[in-house]
Amino acid sequence: MNPARRPSPLVLALCLCVSGCMSLTPQLQPTDFAKLETIKDRAEREKALKENWIFRHEEPQGTRYTKGLHPLSTKRSWQSLDAILRSEKNSAEALPYKELRRSRILAALGAVTGLLFIASGAATAREGFDFQKLNGANGVMLGSVLATVGLAIAAGVYYRRAEKGYARAVNIYNDSLGMRLGLLTPNGDYIPPADAAVDAEGYILTEDANTRIEEHSRIRRRVRRSRRRRRRTRPRPRRTRPRRR
Repeated sequence: MNPARRPSPLVLALCLCVSGCMSLTPQLQPTDFAKLETIKDRAEREKALKENWIFRHEEPQGTRYTKGLHPLSTKRSWQSLDAILRSEKNSAEALPYKELRRSRILAALGAVTGLLFIASGAATAREGFDFQKLNGANGVMLGSVLATVGLAIAAGVYYRRAEKGYARAVNIYNDSLGMRLGLLTPNGDYIPPADAAVDAEGYILTEDANTRIEEHSRIRRRVRRSRRRRRRTRPRPRRTRPRRR
C-alpha cells in the first residue's frame, strides 16, 4: 500500500479560504437566551442587557466590537461576531453567507492566479517579456496578472458587502436581545419602568414619578424666573430715526 500523502500548505490555505469558516478568528462568547428569558427582576434584566449588548467602538483601524462594556474586554473586528450572532435566530438569518462565501472563493482564485504569475515570471526570467512577440509563457503571465487584479477587486467588493451585512445583523441582535428581556419595543424604543415619570417626548425624568413631578414643576418655575430676570436686565436697543436730507 502507498503511504498517505500529506496535503500541501497551499491546498490547506485554499480550503480554508473557500470554506468561509471563521474558527481561526477569536470569537465573542455566544449569548444564552434561554437563561436570560427566565430573569424576572427589572434590575437584573437591565444588567443582563448591558452585559450582553454588542457595542461599537470607532478605532483608527476601523469599527471594533465588544460584548458589554468591561474595561478589560478586547475590541475585536467583525469577523469575531460569527458565533454570537449565530446564537440568536433572527440575527443568524440576517448573516450574509453568500457574500462572504463569494468573497473567499474569489480571494482563493486570486491567490491561484498570483502563483501562476510568479511561476510564469520565473519561467520567462531569462528571455524577458516582449509585447510584440508573445509566447505561451508571456501570455500566461499577462493573463494571470489581469485575472489577479480583477479577482482582487471583485473579492474586495463582496468583502465590503459582507461587512455591512454583519453590521446590520448586530442591530438585529441588539433589538432581539432587548425585546426578549422586555426592555425594548419592536421599533427599538426603550420601555421605561412602570413607576417612572416620562415627559411628552418619551424621556425618563426619574424613577420616582411623584417626586419627579414636583421637582420638574420647581425646575420650570426657576427657568421662568431666570428668563424674566434676563428680560428685565437686558438693555433695550435705542431706536434711531433716519435723518432727512
